[in-house]
Amino acid sequence: MKNFKTLIYAEIIIGILGLLLLIVAYVNLNYFLTFSGIFIILVSILLYFTTKTAEMFKKDKELDIESLKNQGFTIVNCLNCGKNNVLEDKFCIFCGEDLKNVD
Repeated sequence: MKNFKTLIYAEIIIGILGLLLLIVAYVNLNYFLTFSGIFIILVSILLYFTTKTAEMFKKDKELDIESLKNQGFTIVNCLNCGKNNVLEDKFCIFCGEDLKNVD
């Protein structure tokens, strides 16, 4: 989780540098710097949304074991990857292995 925060800070800094480049381009009336600044800003926005999406999918795979047990689900370990899964699921949410063979 800390790794995602570091990436987000780096992307924000890249975006700020792109804005500074646009300001310098505006003062100097330089078209190359203008397009470079716009490109850097767009790349930082794309990286930001990609990182947030990856963070969201990582959170989606984290299981709240206590909550699931309280709801009556059976928690088992996958035979292939060894991670916790709900027995009522058909496949492992981490590796996709079939959970039918788990006791």
